[in-house]
Amino acid sequence: MSLVINPLNSDDARGKFGQIVYDRWKNLRTARQYKPPTQANSASQIIIRANLTTLSQAFNQLTDTQRGLWRWYALQNRGYNSIGKIFYPSNQNAFISLNMHRLLFELSQLDEPPITRPRCFIQILSDLSFTYPGEIAVHIEYLGTPDPNDYIEFYATYPGITPTHTPQSGEWKRCDHAHPIGNDFIIENIPLQPRSTWIQARYLDQFGQTTLFRKVYCTLS
Repeated sequence: MSLVINPLNSDDARGKFGQIVYDRWKNLRTARQYKPPTQANSASQIIIRANLTTLSQAFNQLTDTQRGLWRWYALQNRGYNSIGKIFYPSNQNAFISLNMHRLLFELSQLDEPPITRPRCFIQILSDLSFTYPGEIAVHIEYLGTPDPNDYIEFYATYPGITPTHTPQSGEWKRCDHAHPIGNDFIIENIPLQPRSTWIQARYLDQFGQTTLFRKVYCTLS
């Protein structure tokens, strides 16, 4: 993905033009080569597309007061783009992002944002071992006290990514989640049963609010 200025001689071109896709990502104008989805009709992709449609329609049904609350919430949750500049999500992005996590965990939709922030996050993530093909054991240490109603979300990379390679967003696959009870976890559904993989995890509170990722490289011994 490349950063661009005045794409197609316009201030904010978006969409597919030939084999190039123009878009805006975290307040940056970007251009990337078009790549068709490899698993467009997989069960997980169908669920995600259905949830996105449901939440987009739900946001349009919110009252002006509820949208204002999500706008305030978005301003409290600023992030940083790839060149270090601050960006703020829109109220619609904040609503959909938080509720996407809730739907994945089979929780009900929130029409108004949470008023508290997560009180715990992962401080250390370490590899214990591969257990069986497709499963990895990891150890987690927390900063703060985990709530038994909160979650840990796990992602793995596809095979062929080395310890010296920093995985990009498109190279992660969500593989498992669990409630944060204890410190040792068996992660299931590791893609394609690789002999080595990056694992990353993050703490989510019961409202669907995320914290920072921690990652570790795991190798089959």
